[in-house]
Amino acid sequence: MMASLAAFVDSRRAAGIPIKFVPPGDRDVRYYLSRMGMGKVLDAAEVNHGLPSVNANMALTQRALVEVAAFSSEDDVAALVSIVSYQSVAPGLQRAVSRALLEAGCNVPEHARVPRGFMAGQVINNQLRLSVADAGVGVLSTLEGSGATSEKQALLMAVNGTSEFADADRGRGLKSIHESISTHGGRGALISGQSVVTMSPNRLFAWTGNSSSYAGTILDVVLPIS
Repeated sequence: MMASLAAFVDSRRAAGIPIKFVPPGDRDVRYYLSRMGMGKVLDAAEVNHGLPSVNANMALTQRALVEVAAFSSEDDVAALVSIVSYQSVAPGLQRAVSRALLEAGCNVPEHARVPRGFMAGQVINNQLRLSVADAGVGVLSTLEGSGATSEKQALLMAVNGTSEFADADRGRGLKSIHESISTHGGRGALISGQSVVTMSPNRLFAWTGNSSSYAGTILDVVLPIS
């Protein structure tokens, strides 16, 4: 959920709300946060963080790691799309996820009503984990005009292809991910407010009742690598 933390920090900075960051006590966790780029995010928000400096491994970055970074266009999500293409992910799932990422790059300013979202990606234990997040208005606000009356309903509508816009090409990204996970495996979660919809090969399940509410939207996808 590194991308959602970055989006949260960015939104608080934009609102002029003071941010206090307490670095983890575990040295390995501090280095992991630095390697994933959280120090840069906190630096940009002018937050004192105490995270260590690390040297980037460019070869690793190109094939197995995308640091937390802001995006607001298709071009900005190119690094995340590239890591999907590099790994041995089932072609159908690869196409679906790449399409959803590109759609997110285009749509965050329109749908979320914020200038940018945040993304991150990493290969761990033969799985590729991707996260995109924004601290915008949330899925319910976006889809109220399309008939959504609850966060849970809005998330299900989004995963089944409903878009805020009437354009037939809109809203296909999340639906394609759901369909491809059903065929090729993996799992995904779309989170907004206090609600979550999870995607797995055999099930699409939505529920409300998160102990904390996230003001915005998070997409977290885990893809199997063959």
